[in-house]
Amino acid sequence: MTEMDPFLRRSMSVPIPELPPDFDQRVLRHLKQRTHTRVLLTAYALLSILISAIVLRSQGMSWPTVSLATLAPLALLPGIRALQKQRSHANNN
Repeated sequence: MTEMDPFLRRSMSVPIPELPPDFDQRVLRHLKQRTHTRVLLTAYALLSILISAIVLRSQGMSWPTVSLATLAPLALLPGIRALQKQRSHANNN
């Protein structure tokens, strides 16, 4: 038995922590109340895209591949938002 075994057994016996059911709505409400937060999140997202593109390009990937890898997730956003609206609408009724 290694030193990790007792630690792992203890951690496996503890209940799994969970976020409150309304956590997402509370975070979104908080973010909507602060316009500077939206600006910061947008700047963070753009900086993340730029850094990802630079890192992928430095690994020898071609620009079309880098563009696809960094911009494809953005194409999913409208679908995700539509699903979230459907779910929140279903929860409110």
